[in-house]
Amino acid sequence: MPVAPARACPRSGCPQLQPCPDHAKGETHAEVSTARPWSRLYDTQRWKRLSAKVRQLETTCRACYVEGRPPKPSRHVDHIVPHRGDLARFYDRTNVQALCAECHSAKTRREQRT
Repeated sequence: MPVAPARACPRSGCPQLQPCPDHAKGETHAEVSTARPWSRLYDTQRWKRLSAKVRQLETTCRACYVEGRPPKPSRHVDHIVPHRGDLARFYDRTNVQALCAECHSAKTRREQRT
């Protein structure tokens, strides 16, 4: 029987693939994250407003553009420098960028290795 390709978790800010063990039952980041206690920040209205504004202003992937590839539609808002719970860095507009799913996943994988 054919297997469907893995897709990203639909929860904003979650780098997991489906089925995401954290959000399979609809839990929020705050309920499931002990390793990353700052994950609750992605559920705040302030973040939702900021990420919506970034996606509105940057409709195509910044990384694709910078690397000279045909830009894809942006789907994720990414922190350029990981915030690790630093509120000033988390909400800093100059520290976020819009990326396509492919570039966001690749960047997240690179950051998790370090």
